[in-house]
Formats: sequence, structure tokens, C-alpha cells
Amino acid sequence: MATQKVFFFAVLVSIPLLIASFLKPVPDHLRNGFVSVTRPVLSAGESVRDFFTGSFNGFRNLVFLYKDNSRLKMEAARLANEVVALRETEKENERLRSLLDFKKVTPNRTIACEIIARNVTHMNNWLVLDKGARDGLKKDMPVVNQQGLVGKVAGVSRHTARVILLTDVESRVSGIIQNSRDTGLIYGDGTPLLKMKFLDLASSIKMGDTVLSSGLGSVYPKGIPIGIVHSVGKEKSGLYLSAMVKPLVVFSKTEEVLCLDFQKNSPGTRE
Repeated sequence: MATQKVFFFAVLVSIPLLIASFLKPVPDHLRNGFVSVTRPVLSAGESVRDFFTGSFNGFRNLVFLYKDNSRLKMEAARLANEVVALRETEKENERLRSLLDFKKVTPNRTIACEIIARNVTHMNNWLVLDKGARDGLKKDMPVVNQQGLVGKVAGVSRHTARVILLTDVESRVSGIIQNSRDTGLIYGDGTPLLKMKFLDLASSIKMGDTVLSSGLGSVYPKGIPIGIVHSVGKEKSGLYLSAMVKPLVVFSKTEEVLCLDFQKNSPGTRE
């Protein structure tokens, strides 16, 4: 309390002296006394001013830093999204290049499609394509990708088509063992594996053999990779061998396919 009284007294004393200094010359002893009295007050004022100036500048710097930080975060997020998009584009281009390579070696007209829906359950395994009858798709067209045989077109609307996968229980494909040339009928088993039946008991089929489409029938061309022999055993009847085949196509990761216009030049028994 006493300090506050001294402060206000010094301020009151300094005011008339300041006024007087402008009106007429002030003797040195009064000027020196005035300076001695007011210096603490002025110093305190300067300290207060410096404090508030520093606080304001610090607050302003914090605002600038906050804005810069927000801007940098937004820029980092934008760049991260661009990197993801570029990687996705690169992967898509790799898949499309592989499909293009397959397209170059097949003698059949092809129609490239993207998968827009899929249903993979124990009994039913099918995909929906983004093209349909208006694009030239027809029922029973074989469907492939760069890995091998995917399935066949089971139904067509004007704008979409449904593809039944090799793993569907309704799927049937005539297959041939690449090395031994033994043929059999490949069934969808509703599981990740395919079942190849009616192999000759004298067949030299073994684990690791590659299975291709045989070309028998009117749906699938000859020589399309189907899978790798996973295991071999006798059927219950004891009349034939059977084999479990692991498909080469990873159906859950398939995004683009080619539909082959094969049927028109392939008369014969339907598969």
C-alpha cells in the first residue's frame, strides 16, 4: 500500500514539472531532482511497456506458428494422399500391362472389364463386371487375367455381367496335366481348392504339376493356366485318381479381367 502511494505521488509531482519545463528554463538542481524522482517511475513504465510489447509479440508469433503448423499439416496430408494415389496408379498400371501382355498372345478378341462387386461364400463364388451386352459380352465367355483362368460369364445384362468363378460348386472345366498330358474334369468345391476327377489310375500326375485348360468343349480355349496340383489320391470307387488343385488366380485380389470372344469359332460339347 505504501509503495502504491509513493508511486502515485511521484507521478503527481512529475506532471507539473514536465509542464513547467516547457514554459521556462528549469534550474539544473531542480531538473536533476526531477530526473532522480521520476527515473524509477519511467523505468517502471518502460518495464511495463516492454512486458506488454514482448507479450504481444510472443502472442503474435504463437499465432503465426499455429497458422504455419496448420498449413504444414494440411500440406503433409495432401502430399501423403498424392503418394497413395500415385502408388495405386502404379499398381493399376502394372496389372493392366500384364493384361495387355496376355491380350497380345491370345488369338481371341478380348474385352477388358473391371470388377465392381463380388460374392464369395461356401457355395457361391461370383463377380460382377462393369460391362455388359452393349459392350459385346455374352453368356459363357471365358474370363481370364494375367495369372490364368478366372471363370466364365454366367449372365449378362445391358450394362453388367456376372462371372461364375472356378471355385463355385456349379463350375466345370476340362483340364489337362501339362507334363503327363492326362485329362480330367475340374470341379468347384466351394473351397479355395479345385477338385480334378476321372484321372487314369496309371497317370503319373504328382504334386506341383501345372494344370491347364484342355480345350475340350466349346467354352474354354486350350492352354490357359488353371492351377498347381496340391495333392493326389484315389477316388472312393477305386476306378480313378483325383487331385486337389490350387488355383493360380487369387480371386479375392482380382480387380481387372479379360473376357475372351472364343465361342463363335469353337463348336463342340459345352462344358
